[in-house]
Amino acid sequence: MGLPISSLLAQAGYLVTGVDLSQQKVDSINRGECPFDEVGMPELVKKVVEQGYLKASITIPSSQTYLVAVPTPHNGPAKGNSCDRSYVFAAVDAIANVAKDGQTVIIESTISPKTSLVVEERLKAKGLNVDVVHCPERAIPGQTLYELVHNDRIIGASNAKAQQKVKEIYQ
Repeated sequence: MGLPISSLLAQAGYLVTGVDLSQQKVDSINRGECPFDEVGMPELVKKVVEQGYLKASITIPSSQTYLVAVPTPHNGPAKGNSCDRSYVFAAVDAIANVAKDGQTVIIESTISPKTSLVVEERLKAKGLNVDVVHCPERAIPGQTLYELVHNDRIIGASNAKAQQKVKEIYQ
């Protein structure tokens, strides 16, 4: 979900740096190639990379807004049928290394209730005063771009200023 939403934000005129741990994926995206098959994605990625609105990196740059779109696999009955939040926490901890007070972290990943509060506490423990907003993605594979553009979004934030900021980004 990270590349589709990043590409759409780039198409809207935002300068976007997508971050991935795979140098191979980063290099592919920076060549304007989409590393997976999804309707409309190859053309969109090529376009926004060529226009200079999207690039990929293995390191996280400082930004006013960070968007976390990582897997949250289901743990199954042996672990209480919960989602594995470790990827979210790893991404947030990496963001904390470059974030500054007043910035915003948007969690797009599917997370369990109150995870946003845990994320906020993790950031506060590192001395950061950052707004944490949850705006879960909902898209059917094969129709991802269409659904990201046309589906209504739910934005959960701890304050009206952060909620308005994220609303403007998604509009």
